[in-house]
Amino acid sequence: MVASLPYCQADFFDFFSILLGRLLSGAFFQDMAADEMQMVCLASLGCLSAYVGSLLYLSRMTMLANTVSHTSLVGIVIGTLVTAPSRLEEWHHPVSSQAILIGACVSAGLTAALTHVFRNRLKIREDASLALVFSILFALGVAGVSLFWGNSHVGLDLVMGNLELVTFPDVALLSGVAGINVLICLLLRRGFIAFIFDQELLSCWFRYSSLFEALLLFQVALIVTASLRVMGLFLPLAYLVGIPMWSRSVSNCVADMWKNGALLSVFLSVLSVALARACLTSFDLALSSSGVSIVCLLSVHLLSWPVFRAS
Repeated sequence: MVASLPYCQADFFDFFSILLGRLLSGAFFQDMAADEMQMVCLASLGCLSAYVGSLLYLSRMTMLANTVSHTSLVGIVIGTLVTAPSRLEEWHHPVSSQAILIGACVSAGLTAALTHVFRNRLKIREDASLALVFSILFALGVAGVSLFWGNSHVGLDLVMGNLELVTFPDVALLSGVAGINVLICLLLRRGFIAFIFDQELLSCWFRYSSLFEALLLFQVALIVTASLRVMGLFLPLAYLVGIPMWSRSVSNCVADMWKNGALLSVFLSVLSVALARACLTSFDLALSSSGVSIVCLLSVHLLSWPVFRAS
């Protein structure tokens, strides 16, 4: 039992020595412990946020991440309705994770489509269209969750996440999504940069330049969908906004933003899990690794702000 829990009773410094030993011996890659799976999930989400979030930040579409993350509540309701209607009255039948993920993906696509229609077809300002879509779909999501809350297994974990119960399929899902999105950003780097800084030039290069915006919206939806089961709705939003903001303050180009954001993601993932484990060992205080990571991200911003302001 101790072998399957290598970090049990480890304090802050013991955590790093155990982690280093498992990395050098290869045990980290052969049989991941729960703490290590949490680190991989946080690092994967952080890298996703560093790459896709940087494009959102530079193109001034960060509010879209806020809208998509909150309107995924509609996806939870859709996931509930996808299951057999007769099971909604039986609390002991949980909603399948496949139905939840499918519903969240549909809701994210619906958010992007409605925003596009309001902005380009109805000529509503972008901030107003985002607020309108956010209000409508979030209200529908809250109403649906309230309607089915007592009859199906739709709980707070779907909103806040539960990283401590992560499984290897969750790790594989997030890692795969991270790899695909990073590859897309690298392969289409020139197109994304032109979309951000010079859309007229992009129109001369590529007739269907609006596809880059659609692809960026799809990537946001994919991030929220993939991380919904383990990390809920709010941690992806904090990462999508917080990591690009910090990396922009220390970078002069998009490539540096990606690199610095990825390094910060790995640092936050290891530090947050180590702090959560140390609090449990030393003070018998169980803290959420997701919550600790958000606090660490905020601390990085607060500690860096005087330095960057002075420079």
